[in-house]
Amino acid sequence: MALTVEDGTGVSGAEAYVSVADADTYWGNRTHSSFYTTWNAASSGEKEGALREAAGHLDARYGRFYRGHRKGYVQGLQWPRSNAFDDAGFLLPELPQEIVDANADLAVRALSAALSSDAARGGMVKRNKVDGAVEREFFEGASPETKYGQIETMLGPVLNGMQRGGSWHWR
Repeated sequence: MALTVEDGTGVSGAEAYVSVADADTYWGNRTHSSFYTTWNAASSGEKEGALREAAGHLDARYGRFYRGHRKGYVQGLQWPRSNAFDDAGFLLPELPQEIVDANADLAVRALSAALSSDAARGGMVKRNKVDGAVEREFFEGASPETKYGQIETMLGPVLNGMQRGGSWHWR
């Protein structure tokens, strides 16, 4: 099934913010990264699936923190947005490059592992122990979610800067 890509007009049924070809270009400009090798080795179908998963993860994880308001009911993803202004008061584009790049960047991670996973007992692991080797213990209330620092940094200009109990606060 062909990937339906958002183009900034509020595409009904959009599944990703970037096409496979544009993601190929994104990673082709980053050949120094080990992620380039992972992306380049994947099939077109695997890349499409990863882009879908990454866009879904972006919207589910960060969507409530995007600036502005979703523009229309029938659009497939959270962008485009109305009344989305940056800190200088400029209207953000219908599809900010930060969203496109974050979709491509996060997709390569989806090729290797799930972006979100179920957490046993709420993810509040107190200790994992391997006899004679590694022991890991988390503080009470530790989040089970993987933090993608690169993605949060990329999305900074399009996020409203508020997160409950999180690590980023721009405003």
